Amino acid sequence: MKRLLSVFLIVIVFLGFSFTLEDMLNNENMFVILYESLTKNNGKDGSSWVSVNGLVYDLSDVKAWASGMHANGRFKAGKEYTYEIYSISPHGKAIVEKYKPIGILGFTIEDLKKFNSEKFLISYEGIVYDVTNSKTWKEKIGFNLENKEVTYFIKEKKYSDFTTWDNVYQVGILIIPYRDLSMYNGKNGMKAYVAVEGKIYDVSYSKRWKNGNHLNKHSAGEELTYEIIKFSPHGMKKLDNVFKIGYLVFQKNENYTIKENKVFKNGYLIGYCNAPQKIGQKLRNFCKT
Repeated sequence: MKRLLSVFLIVIVFLGFSFTLEDMLNNENMFVILYESLTKNNGKDGSSWVSVNGLVYDLSDVKAWASGMHANGRFKAGKEYTYEIYSISPHGKAIVEKYKPIGILGFTIEDLKKFNSEKFLISYEGIVYDVTNSKTWKEKIGFNLENKEVTYFIKEKKYSDFTTWDNVYQVGILIIPYRDLSMYNGKNGMKAYVAVEGKIYDVSYSKRWKNGNHLNKHSAGEELTYEIIKFSPHGMKKLDNVFKIGYLVFQKNENYTIKENKVFKNGYLIGYCNAPQKIGQKLRNFCKT
């Protein structure tokens, strides 16, 4: 029995921590759970969720997390605990690794702005990192960044190895809700973002996307999968100064085709589903409601 349990835990660890979060979106069909949804599932009115290493776990039926609290209230449900679990908890990551994750934690750009005191979160190439306790980050970059989406900044400064610095932890993915995409049109000081195959690209620094306009054919702030794949053979990857910065997430049914956690239009993948949960109800595919 012990041997079988050990094998089971090894499988869970492999599935939960060896795959990248993008792999889990595409291959494990995991839903995106908004940071806002995580905070609401704090155990007070129903479910008890916690997030570790970018994955959200439902610990509602775990006695050690009764009423949404663990270790005499030291840990509370509804929060992101990667640093605490890996560096502070005497039990380490075993607290949650033996449970199957229910989704991937997704932060919006507005969410990142909230983390300036107890935690300092940044986003690079679509992955959100906690750099709060990194001495190297403090010495080389500091905590006064106006923009928390730092893909261009990191590449320009040649700090792409920051993920190997001390106390840098992966805590989720950066998402742009479909309803917000149009704001990023490259005008009035806004960044210029476009969505292609479910990924968000920052085209703000590309000469071919001046003021959010590409050769008078495409505009920033739009979902362009069909247009890019069908009519632009070079795609996005061959354009200079174009960077993947996140993922497009749908929070309601926009009359597109839904397959598991993915949204399709004209047969092409265009985004991913948010699967929120009203307190006390089962997880559901929000895209289908």
